[in-house]
Parts: sequence; C-alpha cells; structure tokens
Amino acid sequence: MHSRSSLVFELKGEYQEFVTSFGRWMTGPAPGAGRHRRRILVDGQKRLTQGRVRPGTLHGPVREDVTRASRLELIVDYGENGDVQDRFNWVESGLIRP
Repeated sequence: MHSRSSLVFELKGEYQEFVTSFGRWMTGPAPGAGRHRRRILVDGQKRLTQGRVRPGTLHGPVREDVTRASRLELIVDYGENGDVQDRFNWVESGLIRP
C-alpha cells in the first residue's frame, strides 16, 4: 500500500480474529526515505498504532480479536516526510472464523 490509503473490511460479526505481519518496501530510488504511520481499527477503535518500521524488517505476527466486530480498517498514513517513498506491506493477513 502507498501512504494515505486504507483497506476496509465489513466483518458482520462473522470472524473471531485478524492475523497479520507487516513490513516496509525496501527497493527503488530511495529505500530509506519512506516514513509513515499504520493503524489497525476495529469498529473505529485503535487496536494497533505502529511507529517506525525499518525497511526489509518483518514484524509480527499481530493478532487482534474481532469477535462480534462489524468493521476492520487497515490504514497507512503519511509520516514526518509527507508522501515520500511511503510504501508498506501487510503480509500473510487473514481473518479467522470461530
């Protein structure tokens, strides 16, 4: 994903858990330039706000309870450098049913 983007999933209370890992894109003209913030929201409530992620480093897995949740949002937003080389990967993400 590029910064200032989001993925929204309508869960309808049908899932128990969201699992993901994440990392930064690390190739291109300025692999260390990107700075961004990422958040996981469940029904509008912050579940994860991740600070700086180094290029080429995989973080996770992160597991979030989404029991009875209606909506899941994965958000990547600008960091202190604005929209400069902000590419981010959600890796091996999945929703688990009860």
